[in-house]
Amino acid sequence: MLDSPIFQVIIGLTFIFSIFSVMVTQVNTSVAYLFQLRARSLKDGIWGLLTDSETRAKFMAHPLIRMIPSLVQPDAKISAQDANQIAEEKPTGVSWVEPELFSQTLIDILAAYANDRLFRSLYEATGKVLEGAEKTQIIEMIRRFQNGGIGVTELQNAINSLTDPEDRGVLLIQFEQVNEMRRQLQANNEESKLIPLLAGVQEVADPGMRKALETLLASAKTVDEAQMKLETWFNARMSLVTEFYKRNMTRISYIVGIVLVVTLNIDTLQISRTLWNDPIVRETVAAAAQIALNDGSLEQQLARSQAELQAALDRLNESGIPPAEATAEAQALPEVQTIEILPETEIAASTPSVPRDVFTDLLSLRLPIGWEYQPVEGGCPQSEIIPDPCSNGRNTWLLMPGNNPSWFGFILAKLAGWALTVLAIAQGAPFWFDLLNRIARPRSES
Repeated sequence: MLDSPIFQVIIGLTFIFSIFSVMVTQVNTSVAYLFQLRARSLKDGIWGLLTDSETRAKFMAHPLIRMIPSLVQPDAKISAQDANQIAEEKPTGVSWVEPELFSQTLIDILAAYANDRLFRSLYEATGKVLEGAEKTQIIEMIRRFQNGGIGVTELQNAINSLTDPEDRGVLLIQFEQVNEMRRQLQANNEESKLIPLLAGVQEVADPGMRKALETLLASAKTVDEAQMKLETWFNARMSLVTEFYKRNMTRISYIVGIVLVVTLNIDTLQISRTLWNDPIVRETVAAAAQIALNDGSLEQQLARSQAELQAALDRLNESGIPPAEATAEAQALPEVQTIEILPETEIAASTPSVPRDVFTDLLSLRLPIGWEYQPVEGGCPQSEIIPDPCSNGRNTWLLMPGNNPSWFGFILAKLAGWALTVLAIAQGAPFWFDLLNRIARPRSES
């Protein structure tokens, strides 16, 4: 059965689609790498999740995240305008954040908000009741006390040394409130650990995000529960981001397929006619497919292209998706994504390789692909020559209406052949390789 013409045509087309699918995979890899598609998708997802401008900027620029070039500490003071400018910076290579890292970073930012809220009344009271050198001295000591530079006794002695008893009394009241809250926070129980987190939520300026966090954390009894709820919130949002990213990659795959098909003139109808009408080409292609299967070269080429797809996207990432999900996606071109990162020095060190083996295979098969310009002498009357020179799908001369009386049908056939190729390539190299294995190998070997 393997020697029958129709079967050889099927094997040949399947083999050809496998090769072109590998090519699309490699081009997709380069597109995703060059345009940092995953990193941009992640940034858009974070933008929609953290709607408070200050929190969003501090998260993206947090030392643990570094989604953007700027570096902002959680306790830094930034305006809403500065926050928006920071968040709008071009993304770095980070294209995935572990849920645990997300929750830890957000908790760190909320704790910084709570710390600011804790000392705010003391700062405000100092600004109202004191002036001159005393005001400057006390504010500096509060700042040092807040950051752990001095202890309780030093700040209390500084307030007690104020000359005005009324000013001293006002600040001591505020100081005692702060000190009492600090003692509660240092009680080292689950309730005390939740206090700064819940207090920090109240400092979130955006009402929508504040309400979302309040709803999420309302039932949390421990910090671990709060962290788990934040991770669930993040995962739900990232699921939507991943789906949107997959749809984008699918669209890009079709665009890449269309560009390659038209540029290389990969016409399924023309190739099928050639395989059917030319026994030498048909047998050559079928034999090449059999050899590629037997010596493992096609499988190696497929594995290499999939590995490059995985690695090129991995270089854009900060951490990883579960291995099972990554493996499943790697088998489903064009809906691919991977989520892991190497240092920036390694990102620049390697880029997706040029698919030289793919082009070599294509050229060696002498397929009717590519373009040529060959005027047909005497024009294009109806011809009985086989093959008819006016049916040469590679000849750009025939694309000109005045040169071809059957121009409209010729163009329709060309468009149909291209469309079939694009649809075939969109199925992905793993699909065609598996199909080729099933039909080209004897049943006992497969």
